[in-house]
Amino acid sequence: MSGTPKFKAFRGKEYVAAFKHAEDAAVLISAGVVDRVTYDRAVWVWTEADDSMIAANSYDDAAEVMHKRLRAHNIKAARKLGFTDARIISELNHDPAEVAAAQ
Repeated sequence: MSGTPKFKAFRGKEYVAAFKHAEDAAVLISAGVVDRVTYDRAVWVWTEADDSMIAANSYDDAAEVMHKRLRAHNIKAARKLGFTDARIISELNHDPAEVAAAQ
């Protein structure tokens, strides 16, 4: 199924590429081509200054960092909409520890 790529990669303020998967963005990060990644141009999920060694070691680890930051953003957004932590855990399938950590 095709869809619009949601992960947007930047070098400084310059838009470089878009990807459907965080792992693909991690390849360009590890190569030093991009230094920041957003999800849907709204949520910063990667900043090279903070995470430079992760991408160099593993694309999967870098992608997991991006997904974790996106989940934390979604938990906070759900709370703003009035979702209780119990509802976030049950209906949105988030880990209870992750919900507690996203304060």
